[in-house]
Amino acid sequence: MNILSKLIIVSALTMPLFAQAEGADICKPVFEACAAQGYSKDETAPAGKKIWLNCANVIINQKKAVAKVDMDPNSFDAKNCHDFREARDQFEADWAKNHKKEK
Repeated sequence: MNILSKLIIVSALTMPLFAQAEGADICKPVFEACAAQGYSKDETAPAGKKIWLNCANVIINQKKAVAKVDMDPNSFDAKNCHDFREARDQFEADWAKNHKKEK
């Protein structure tokens, strides 16, 4: 199975059809839940309020709850985001491995 076929299958399995059509961000609900509690972009946020480092990453990858954030780490949105990110990372790794630039 070639890389393009894998990408199509991964996309079909991990992204709802409406999200594909709209180009929606699969992880948006997680980031919105974090932002609602005062988390902001990592570059400008004070310590402890970084949206990726202190909130979204904890929910998505570490599967832990974040205080006062209305997002269960085992919710559909968190799992869907995690699965999508893993599939994307795997695709990118496969792509890089199979399309090495020759010197």
